[in-house]
Amino acid sequence: MSTTTTTPTATRPPRLSLRPLQDGHGLAVVGHPHTTYKHRQELRANGAQWNRTRRQWEATTPRDCDTLRQWIGRQANATRPDISTHAAPQLAGMFNPYL
Repeated sequence: MSTTTTTPTATRPPRLSLRPLQDGHGLAVVGHPHTTYKHRQELRANGAQWNRTRRQWEATTPRDCDTLRQWIGRQANATRPDISTHAAPQLAGMFNPYL
């Protein structure tokens, strides 16, 4: 039996969002405190650092910001419904009084 290990960056991201920092040099992670605490190891692995004075997770370097955007972006794409999987309504045989 083979066991595969997943890195923290490969895990499914939680429902979090990003916003620019007040000083304009980085990103802050926005989410429910319980969610951010629960996923603190994943946040740290994806470039975020805990700021004790502001009491929030932040990414200040460009590389960390890009990594965090990619991780959070996967979450946004996972929750967005895929349009190609939904079938268009069949209107070919329906009666339309306005035609």
